[in-house]
Amino acid sequence: MDWAGSIALIFNFFVVGVIIFGAIWFQYMKRKKHYDALVKALELGKNPDEVKELFGTEKVPRVKNGKGLVKSGIVTIGIGVGLALMGVFLPAEALGGMMASAAFVSMLGLSLVLAYTLTKKKEKE
Repeated sequence: MDWAGSIALIFNFFVVGVIIFGAIWFQYMKRKKHYDALVKALELGKNPDEVKELFGTEKVPRVKNGKGLVKSGIVTIGIGVGLALMGVFLPAEALGGMMASAAFVSMLGLSLVLAYTLTKKKEKE
């Protein structure tokens, strides 16, 4: 591998590391602000019931309708079809591997859509 390729590879890993570190750091700062405000409220003499009302610490349960499964399935099927179309334009040596990848990804998407339809029918019963 030449030096330019090595630098590009190192740079890619560095960028991914910075993104991961940034996400962790911002999540930490968000929680720290919440915790500091909570401590400040308790230091001012608020009772725990008032603190619950101020910060809304109780989680509201979400109703899951399974739409995420169908959306993910459609996107995954689209990726599989895109891989198949990409395989058409590749040389003949790469066609088999690309079509196998496209079939795998498409089947994954179809299984997500199938999981949605099965859970939807089960909920209706």
